[in-house]
Amino acid sequence: MNDPKRAEVSAKLFHQLSGFNDYALGRLREDLEDLRVLKSEAATGTAVDDADRKLPELSGANADLPYASDKLALSGTREDTTKGRYIVAAQDLKPAEPIVVEPAVGACLYTKFFGSHCNACFAKLVAPVACPECAGVAFCSPECRDRACSGYHRFECHYLDLLIGSGMSVLCHLALRLVTQAGTPEKAIELGAELKRTLCAHEDRREPSDYFQRTLMAAFLLRCLQKAEFFGRRKTEAAEPTPLEAQVGGVILALLQSLQFNAHEIYETKISGEHRIDTAKVQYVGVGVYRTSAMFNHECYPGVSRTFLGTTMCLYTSRPFPAGATIPENYGMHFIRHPAAVRQRTLRSRYWFGCECRACQENWPLMDKLTDKPRMRCPYPDCDNTLNFPQKKDPKVKCWKCKRYANLENSLMMLDQCEDLYTKGARAMADQRIDEAIELLSQGIALFHKLAVPPHKSTHVAEESLRVCFADKGSINRV
Repeated sequence: MNDPKRAEVSAKLFHQLSGFNDYALGRLREDLEDLRVLKSEAATGTAVDDADRKLPELSGANADLPYASDKLALSGTREDTTKGRYIVAAQDLKPAEPIVVEPAVGACLYTKFFGSHCNACFAKLVAPVACPECAGVAFCSPECRDRACSGYHRFECHYLDLLIGSGMSVLCHLALRLVTQAGTPEKAIELGAELKRTLCAHEDRREPSDYFQRTLMAAFLLRCLQKAEFFGRRKTEAAEPTPLEAQVGGVILALLQSLQFNAHEIYETKISGEHRIDTAKVQYVGVGVYRTSAMFNHECYPGVSRTFLGTTMCLYTSRPFPAGATIPENYGMHFIRHPAAVRQRTLRSRYWFGCECRACQENWPLMDKLTDKPRMRCPYPDCDNTLNFPQKKDPKVKCWKCKRYANLENSLMMLDQCEDLYTKGARAMADQRIDEAIELLSQGIALFHKLAVPPHKSTHVAEESLRVCFADKGSINRV
């Protein structure tokens, strides 16, 4: 690849020797282009290699929330039917701070990726390692294969075709996976009890038909476990469960209810061209369950960005939070993309709650309708009021709360500084200087929230850009 002309001559020679096979020549040219891109990235320092990627470091360990920063705290109670338990800031948080780095309790790959990704760690396969017993899955290394085949896969291996053919959802498979990876019925029961204490299931709101369908699936999965000798060799082929088997069946039924509301989709960033930002797209490859991350409540204006390295979830703040403030996640219904009516309908249907966040209460417009004239904070330190954006050249506005005239000239100048930081951050992204882009964007976002309150178009664009930068630090699939 040091001499493109010689490579082209070799390609033409290959074309002749292959009997002028145009398809083979096309594939060869694609491979040559991939090598050229990799060589270019190596020369410019922009190469993307998952092996070199490291998980972010947290500020300190949290005694109450495993895998979370010590700057977080758990608030609320299970008995609160409106908010339940949720995550708040224990200390002031800046934008772009890592706050959770959490491995999955259990994770399942989508079946369509069984042939392209490792069934254990979700890495893109380069030199697949097969299961010695089945042709249904593949692994990225002997280590992943041995770990899976000595754990969950030995119970799923011979019944994988049946499980897939049953048409069950990936959440059903995840419920089974949580049991099989426990290794023994006793450990599965222990894990089930722990997750039941952590995860919301809304048992009291389910219809009898819902219970029946989930019970039927639990019975099917339990029967698969019996046949796979998860409980040891049975003395009878009767389907009636023993007391121990019935307990595990109860665990599966509970998981089938709680995973509906608590599973997270795991994604990788798919890069289809030379520029790793412009050609990046999110590709969902599986689902996982996470104890601490499941504690974040939803708002249509999220406060965190989520990315994954393998099956490990990393959460970063996307805006600043004062101590005591609720830190919201987003369950897929972001106000910049979905109108309020659609968000409410979807959340009630999928998660069984109505959202009362500020974006919903104030009916914030979609991204294309947003303006760059936000409500400004009153500049007096002892006043927490917000003021309308000045419509005239005179920047003086009377605050109805503190009854003083506020000169917003300095605030407006600093708002221009935010825009300048956003522009510089966008340029850094265009040049693939991701760390610099994160620093510039987070500075601008922090400054904006000192001066004004959302919605504000440029700031939300910057927050989305920050999310893209964090995704670039997660799992990458170059195609």
